[in-house]
Amino acid sequence: MHVLLIVAFAGLILRDQLRIAPPGLDWLGPWAILGATVLPMVALAAMTHGAMSMAGRVLDTSGQWRALVLAQRALSASRWAGLALHLTAVLALGWLDAVRAVTGDLILADELLAMLPLLAMFTIGWASFYSIERRIAEAAFLGSIDDGRHAEPLVTRGRFVSLQVRHQILLVLVPMSLLIAWNESAAWAFDSLLRAHELGRLDPSGWLNAVAAWLAEGETASWVGAAVQLTGVLIVLTVMPLIITVIWEVEGLPSGPLSDRMNAICRGARVRPARVLIWRTASTLLNGAVIGLAPATRIILLTDALLERLPMRQVEGVMAHELGHVRRRHIVWLGVTMLGSIGLTASLGELALRAAGLLTVRPGEPPPSTDLMALGLSIGCLLIGLVAFGFVSRRFEWQADAFAVQTLSRTPPLESLPDAPDEASRVAAVATDEAVDSARAMLESVARINHIRPEQFSWRHGSIAERIRRIEALRGVPLNRFPIDRQVRWVKAACAAAAAGAVALVVWPPL
Repeated sequence: MHVLLIVAFAGLILRDQLRIAPPGLDWLGPWAILGATVLPMVALAAMTHGAMSMAGRVLDTSGQWRALVLAQRALSASRWAGLALHLTAVLALGWLDAVRAVTGDLILADELLAMLPLLAMFTIGWASFYSIERRIAEAAFLGSIDDGRHAEPLVTRGRFVSLQVRHQILLVLVPMSLLIAWNESAAWAFDSLLRAHELGRLDPSGWLNAVAAWLAEGETASWVGAAVQLTGVLIVLTVMPLIITVIWEVEGLPSGPLSDRMNAICRGARVRPARVLIWRTASTLLNGAVIGLAPATRIILLTDALLERLPMRQVEGVMAHELGHVRRRHIVWLGVTMLGSIGLTASLGELALRAAGLLTVRPGEPPPSTDLMALGLSIGCLLIGLVAFGFVSRRFEWQADAFAVQTLSRTPPLESLPDAPDEASRVAAVATDEAVDSARAMLESVARINHIRPEQFSWRHGSIAERIRRIEALRGVPLNRFPIDRQVRWVKAACAAAAAGAVALVVWPPL
């Protein structure tokens, strides 16, 4: 979902960079484009609802697990189809232009309105899928009562949809909106300053006039624009922990044995203790997450279901996994991956097209000229960036799993050290059977409680079956010689080289 939303926003940004009008603008008016955009989304939502209803009837009559799998696949397919419809509407029909024809080019408002049909289709999909989720929850509720275990109350449709929107849509929508608002505000301020300079409205001896004259230089403007965009990204990443505490339901982990043990895991992982929060999901989600770059603002989230339903050792494994992302700086390197893959591909592709005479530079316009060839290059770069992101992200996930095994091996279970301080437990030199078994059980619990098939592939995380296989292969391996650590070092080196090459081609273009 997060990748889909980022691509949807990228389509809006790409439309702003194109100087050619979408074909649909030539023969459709704003209201006709509205119908051509919204009606296919409505039809897609209706088809998704029908698929969920059919899967629900199969579950009621046969109880087959296959019906759940088909419902999940239908929901996933509807999201990809919705993204395709959104990109077609924006880039071919001129949906963003139609919105602006009615509202004007307002800061952020036009982009959010253009995203609204896609977001509504996603939300309706969750509302339809609730019928499947409800059946699974009822079965789990009855099973807990039969086994004499605590049974979590069932959530309503509105609560379920609200949680999905907040956890999946708002997590991307809020920071992307802030970035767009930042960039558009900066562009408006620069344009206003340059216009005032050109019209002679500034004091010729004042500092504002000097700044405007400096910005009027083509090379200077491009570098300042890049610096402003980078500043916006850094600001948003810095405030992300605060954003999370607003859009999600979180609360501090109370003092006690659990808090003490989480701090011990931080020390065992040699990571500065972060702020650990309970992530309230109405016990519908078993997961953990780490948010924030700076240690002072970083937060680690553990869901309520995770703390309620997993034994302490598996909770420690989840915590160690999240600390692995921090210790190995995965968030930063994912950014380097996107910069390197997209930047290098764009630079090399532009050079190749210009050398072949397929991409020309128009007088008075910054290269590259935005014709259909440039559009194809932009889409190709985005696709390559997504492929590289998924490839690297999955290996980072495997390394975080391995880091959990390393940490658990160095920090034995609390019951095995009743009188020993935590720091005295770092004696293991190889991955212990107990650590491997705990990490494996952790992933199995995540799959079982979240209703995920172990073989189900995830673009960012791979499959749980593959992760378990890699964890099992670590038994008895020296902690400082895990194969995934060596592999990730090569991956990081390649990403750094690609990013350096992209920067070099921008600063010293050969053509």
